[in-house]
Amino acid sequence: MSTTTIRPRIYVACLASYNAGKLYGKWIDADQDADDIQAEVDAMLAASPAADAEEWAIHDSEGLGRIGEWESFDRVAAIGQAVAAAGDDAPALLEWIDNDSNSDPEEFADCYAGEWDSLADFAYEINEGDSLNGRLDSYIDWRAVGRDLELSGDVWTAAAHGGGVYVYWNR
Repeated sequence: MSTTTIRPRIYVACLASYNAGKLYGKWIDADQDADDIQAEVDAMLAASPAADAEEWAIHDSEGLGRIGEWESFDRVAAIGQAVAAAGDDAPALLEWIDNDSNSDPEEFADCYAGEWDSLADFAYEINEGDSLNGRLDSYIDWRAVGRDLELSGDVWTAAAHGGGVYVYWNR
């Protein structure tokens, strides 16, 4: 697992400056409340070199997955705070959010089944506690069981950043 800290933030650009051919904006931490993000955008616009600075757009982001130019600050803050709180699970959280842009970051813990070397290892682990206590291991193709879990729609996977897979329950 990774121990790299992901710093969620957005680059918000002043569109009046942008349209005048000048790049002006500010990187803003996204792990704060939406009102605080809005206050930083308002301060950036007030200090803009363009006299009529009123409009903004998100022109870049880090540690938030795929977000749009006009993503709501409520959504940016929700993702940013979830990423900041997720620790080593932040890359898996971002893969989960990118899979469904309507995902509620607060539901991640209910769906995330962990990082595994393979889907076969995951299938083996969830079946290990059966009443036969592993006596069928030499008869079962765990890779096929894992594939069937995914094909049936019970789980979905994303490639883990350090190798292996992130596994998520479809709930």
